[in-house]
Amino acid sequence: FHGPFVYDDINYITKNDPNVHMTEFSLDGLKTAALKGKPKNRPIANISFALNYYFGKENPFGYHVVNLIIHLVTGLLLFFLIRTTIQFAAPLKHQERENLPHIATEADWMAFLAVLIWLVHPVQTNAVTYMVQRMTSLAALFYILSMVLYINGRLAIQKKQRIKGGTYLAGCVLSGICAVFTKQNAGMLPVFILIYEWFFFQDLRPIRSKRLFFAGIAAILVFCVIGYIYLGGHPLDRILSAYQRREFTLPQRVLTELRVIAYYAGLMVFPQPNRLLLDHDYPLSDSLVTPFTTAVSAIMIIGILVLILYSAKRNRLFAFCLLWFLGNLVIESSIIGIEIIYEHRLYLPCVMIYAMAVFLLFRWLKRKWRVIPIVVALVLVFSFWTYQRNQIWGSDVTFWKDVAEKSPGKARPLQNLAYSLQQDGCHEEAINYYHASLSMEKHPAVYFNLGLSFMHQKRYVEAADAYLHALKMGYQASGIHHRLAHAFSLVGEFRAAISQYQEALKRHPQNENARTRLRELVRFLKDCQTPIGCLSQRIEQQPENMALRFKRGVIFEKKEKLDNAIADYDYVLSNLSPSDRMVYLLTLNRLAMVYFQAGRMDAAGELFSEGIRLAPEKYHFYYHLAALEALRGNAEGSLNLLSKAIEKGFTDLDQLKQDHRFDNIRGLSAFRQMTAGIKNR
Repeated sequence: FHGPFVYDDINYITKNDPNVHMTEFSLDGLKTAALKGKPKNRPIANISFALNYYFGKENPFGYHVVNLIIHLVTGLLLFFLIRTTIQFAAPLKHQERENLPHIATEADWMAFLAVLIWLVHPVQTNAVTYMVQRMTSLAALFYILSMVLYINGRLAIQKKQRIKGGTYLAGCVLSGICAVFTKQNAGMLPVFILIYEWFFFQDLRPIRSKRLFFAGIAAILVFCVIGYIYLGGHPLDRILSAYQRREFTLPQRVLTELRVIAYYAGLMVFPQPNRLLLDHDYPLSDSLVTPFTTAVSAIMIIGILVLILYSAKRNRLFAFCLLWFLGNLVIESSIIGIEIIYEHRLYLPCVMIYAMAVFLLFRWLKRKWRVIPIVVALVLVFSFWTYQRNQIWGSDVTFWKDVAEKSPGKARPLQNLAYSLQQDGCHEEAINYYHASLSMEKHPAVYFNLGLSFMHQKRYVEAADAYLHALKMGYQASGIHHRLAHAFSLVGEFRAAISQYQEALKRHPQNENARTRLRELVRFLKDCQTPIGCLSQRIEQQPENMALRFKRGVIFEKKEKLDNAIADYDYVLSNLSPSDRMVYLLTLNRLAMVYFQAGRMDAAGELFSEGIRLAPEKYHFYYHLAALEALRGNAEGSLNLLSKAIEKGFTDLDQLKQDHRFDNIRGLSAFRQMTAGIKNR
C-alpha cells in the first residue's frame, strides 16, 4: 500500500500531469481532469485520479486502496457473470431459465472458485499494484457491470417485466459508456453483448430473425463510433502514423502478437514471478518462420478458432470462454501501433479461461469435494507468488532492478533504474546505468540526467560534455542552458559560460539565478583580466576543482610554457581519482603529448600505455603510441598499434596523411593497406 509511483504513474498521475491535481472539489476541477488529463479520451480514469489527488495528494496509499477496491468489486461482478453464464450453459429446458437464480449450488461454487483464482493471480499485479493501470481494472469493472446489467435486463424482459428490464438495459448502456471512456480496449463490449445474446439467449440459432440482424448492425455501428472517437475520421492514417514513432513495423507487430498471445496463455497457466515484469524486451517476428515459434503460435490460434467453431453447439461455455479470451485481446494485440506486450492486457481476457478450467474440473471429477482441494492448492501457490511479486513494487529501485535484470538488452529499464538511483542520491551507480543505456540507445534526456549526476559528483568536464550531447540531440528542457553555463564556468570555459547564460536568459528572462551568475562572472573576468590570471584566482578559491588546473595546464601548453603545464598536469594526476574518468584521461593524454614534445619518449610511452590500460576503447592512445613507435623505428609495433586505433574507431585519413611522425613507415605496404581501408569505410 505504500509502494511508490513508478513509470507511467509519474507521467499520468504525479509530476507530468498537473491536470489531475485537483486541490478544490469543483465542477471545473473535474472537467479539467476529464478533458485535459493524459492520456486523452480516458476521462473516467482521469477523474478517479483527480479525486484521489484531492483526498490524499501524492500519498500512494490512497491510490493503492482504491485500486484494490476496484479489483474486489470487479471480482464480485465477475461472480455474477460467471455464475449466470454457467447456468445458461447447463443442459436445462428453455422454460426452466426463468428460475436460473435459484438453480445455483454448483454454479455458485464454480463461479466462486474461478473468481478466487482470478483475484489472486500474480499477473494481476500489473493492473492492481501498478497504480496507473487503474485504467485497465476500472474499464474491466464497467465492462463486466455492463454485461451483468444486460443479462439481467434480458431476463427481466423474458419475464415480461419491461420497466425493470428497460432500467437494467439503460444501466448497461451507461456502464458501457463509462467503460469506453476509461480505456479503449472496452470497445469490444458491444460485440460481446451481441455474442452473448446469440450464444445464450438465442441458443446459437441461425441468424434469420430481423431482431438479431438489427442487433448485429447496431453492435457494429457502436463499435465504429467507438473507433471514430479514438481514431478520428481517418483511422487507417492514424494507425499507420503511430508506427513512425515505433521501432517495429505494422507487419512485424501483427506477426509478433501471434507469439505474444501464446505467451499470455503461458502466463495464465504458470505465472511464476521470474516470468513477470513491466517492460518486456520481446523479440520481433520478421516472418512466419523468423522465429519459427511465430508459425507455431499462428497454428495454435487457428486451432483455438477451429475448436470454438467445433465446440460451439456441443459446449457453448467452452467455446464462449475461448472466444472471450481471443476477442478481448483484439484491440491491444492486433494492428494498433502500441507497445508490443504488457501483462495488464490479460486482466479482462483471462477471466473466462478460469471459469472454463473450473467448469471442466467439475465435469471430469464429478464432485466438488474433489475439485475444491485442487483449486485451493492452486490459489495458495498463486497467492504466494503474488506476495513475492508485490515485493518488487516496494521501491523505484527494486522495481527497475527487476526489470533491468529480466530485460538486459533494452535501454529503457536501464534509463529508469538510473533515474531512480539518481533520485535516491546514488549518483555513481546511476552514472554506470546511464552509460549502459547509452551504449544501446542514444537519448537526449539520458545525457541531461547524466549531466546532473556528474555535477553532483563534481565531475564538471563530464557534466558539460553530457549537457552538450543533450543539446546537440535537440533537448530543450528548461534549465539546460543555465546548467551548461554553470558547468562551463566550473571548468574554466568562461566565455562559453557567458554565451550559455545569455542563451538561458533569452529563453527564460525571468531566471534571476542565471542573471545573477552572469553578472558575477562578467565582473570577475573584468577584474582578473588574463586567462591564466582568472584561472589562477579560481584555483585559489576552489583548490579541489582539478578541472580548473587542467584548463590552466592547457593554456600553459599553448603558450609553450611546458614546465608549468607539466606541473599542473602532474598535480591533477596526483590528486584526481581515475574514477573522474574524463579529466583523468584528458590530463594523461595532454601530459604524454607534452613529454612527447619535450623529447621524453619513454615517459610519453608509459603514459600512452597507461591510457590504453585504463581506456582500451579510446583510439587516440593507440594512435599516439603508434606514432611514437614509428619514430623509434619499431615498424611492426607501430603498425599493430595503428591497426588497433583503426579497429577502435580512428577514421581521420587527412590527419594520418599529414602526421610526419609516421614518415618512417609510410612507404610500407601494410601502412598503405591501412590507409586504403580507412578511405573505403
